[in-house]
Amino acid sequence: MAPTLGRSPSIAAAQEPRQGGTYRLLTNEQFRSLDPALAYNYVDYWISASGLFNRLYNFDRQGNLFAELADAPVQVSDDGLTYTVKLRSGITFHNGQEMTAEDVKFSFDRVVWPGTLSPGSTFLSNVVGYDELANLSVPPETPMDASQGLSGVRVVDPLTVSFTLKEPQAVFPAILTVILFGIVPKQAVLDAGRGWGTEVVIGTGPFELAEWVAGERIVLERNPDYFRAGLPHLDQIEVTLNVQDEVATLRWESGEADVITGAPAAELARIRADPNLSPLIREVPSMVIYYFEFASNAPPFDDLRVRQAVAMAIDKETLAARSQNGVPVDAFMVPGYPQTAPDFESAYPYDPDQARQLLREAGVEEGTETIFWSGGTSPQLGDLIQADLAAVGFDAELLVLEGSSIDAFKPRLDSGEIPLRTWGFGPDYADGSAFPTARLVCTPQSPESAWCDPEVADLIDQANALPLEAPERTELLRRVQQIVVTEQVYVVPLYARNAFVLGQEWVHGDVPDSLFLLPILEEVWVDER
Repeated sequence: MAPTLGRSPSIAAAQEPRQGGTYRLLTNEQFRSLDPALAYNYVDYWISASGLFNRLYNFDRQGNLFAELADAPVQVSDDGLTYTVKLRSGITFHNGQEMTAEDVKFSFDRVVWPGTLSPGSTFLSNVVGYDELANLSVPPETPMDASQGLSGVRVVDPLTVSFTLKEPQAVFPAILTVILFGIVPKQAVLDAGRGWGTEVVIGTGPFELAEWVAGERIVLERNPDYFRAGLPHLDQIEVTLNVQDEVATLRWESGEADVITGAPAAELARIRADPNLSPLIREVPSMVIYYFEFASNAPPFDDLRVRQAVAMAIDKETLAARSQNGVPVDAFMVPGYPQTAPDFESAYPYDPDQARQLLREAGVEEGTETIFWSGGTSPQLGDLIQADLAAVGFDAELLVLEGSSIDAFKPRLDSGEIPLRTWGFGPDYADGSAFPTARLVCTPQSPESAWCDPEVADLIDQANALPLEAPERTELLRRVQQIVVTEQVYVVPLYARNAFVLGQEWVHGDVPDSLFLLPILEEVWVDER
């Protein structure tokens, strides 16, 4: 995975891309922030990571790492602990300020700064100084204190920054591509204070923020000073917020939208069956999975037999079929990961009778009340899981995520009050360490309900210290999967889905990226309408 220079190649178009035009997107999301350190839902990260900001490195459509804001591949010290990055010169932010190594260091510091509340903090847990910064007692949403920072991230000169790690970590260059590490202008962020990410949004990306009407719309306009010649093709992107999926689908069919990111399962089935509409589905395989997990501290799910029973109670085949876009899976390392184990099978096939037997052995009575949060699936699939739980004896109250915000549920999830939940996970980089590092690494900031296992933590540390292609590394990550999915049953993989959007015949270059999951905005262009 050695990084190269260049940019993500476009999907070949039938004719030369046209400059100009507007790309109209409808979404049911309500954006909380376009701060790259926080935009981690779906459409908000699309607009932030693909529209407004750039990272040091990125992946192209073939899965190759390339230098984006960096000017060269990462330089690695002989001991594997120091990674040095040279930056492109002449890169400017939307406000005209030139990007320097000070901005890069600040961008990584503030992801770890506790007041930022970034979900990307643990990606940097191997950087020297992480523990000292992450463990500071800072009230939530406190702006970054510029006198604080990661001691392991150092400005070498105005166009060079270095990262010093605690342990060798061959996957570190790939970590630098994580969408939460968009580079921000230090002084503008400090000046904006709490207004950063909403009132003030300034990046280096192909588009800049022109308008944000809370709860209604966001408008981006072409960045005339973008560092990639001839890009982007579009003049403008219009994002209409808070549009329910059913309404968005109707408006897309009538031509009022150029793209929507999903549709209700029943509508998607109809679209797939319609010879006029099905060609408008832009679809590629992805590594996104939906999975079931348990709060570690919530009886009766602290009993392994109960977790095994729930794993056998869920009908994955039906879930995947009803999703209209899923394939049942037993592993969290699905095809696409270099470390995928093609012969891995669940030890807990769908078997409601055996599930009821395990629950009886564990002393769980018929009709036991619990709470199930459907955070990574549609309401309809949540209903199916609720019915599967009822069939083996659980009276599960179903809570469904409204829109994209988990704010109302987070305290209850973190405390373990909601012990059963589904989530969706898409890797930030194509390596088998992505899922366990994101979901299974324990930190002082981990919620009370987090599942932690010393053996898994040790295995992940061992894997991260080995070269990416080492066979021993593959075996270590497969061992992690065996513990998590089979031996401890913390995670129950359910199904994987394709990356897709619904486009229009007049839109081009909008095929989703398999890893990024959505079209690359700088590549999209539209015919004159």
